[in-house]
Amino acid sequence: LDIESGGACLGWEVLALGRPASYLPFVSGSMEQRFRINLAGRPLWHERQILDPAHPRFTGPWAQGGASVQATLWAVGLADEPAAVAALREALPPTPRWAVTCRRGVLLLRYLGGDANEAWGLCEQAWTALRPHLFAMPACPPRIWRT
Repeated sequence: LDIESGGACLGWEVLALGRPASYLPFVSGSMEQRFRINLAGRPLWHERQILDPAHPRFTGPWAQGGASVQATLWAVGLADEPAAVAALREALPPTPRWAVTCRRGVLLLRYLGGDANEAWGLCEQAWTALRPHLFAMPACPPRIWRT
């Protein structure tokens, strides 16, 4: 994502590995994922991850832990990051499956678990909590989210 100076952005991505509804886990193959956010041409966040179920970082408790679903929500342009984090902690259910951090002007919420619907719901709740902090207007979910 390339954001102009003074711009703001709020988005998320949910990644589900394998076919859990068919009880077919992600056990072979690999994927490389890259994501970058630039602000006024300068990198704010650059991530690269390789997901390979045969590698210890996929199954190790210090990394993916074998989780089949991960989500990342990002927010750039927050005027008051501590207030936004507090709003998330108040709005989201307490669970060890998500965590939030702020670094270099990027708020990141991460989910790691086994349920894509839970990840989507968590990101939608976070989006609803953060939108007023970013755009000074209440959240109004797009109709397409209900189709």
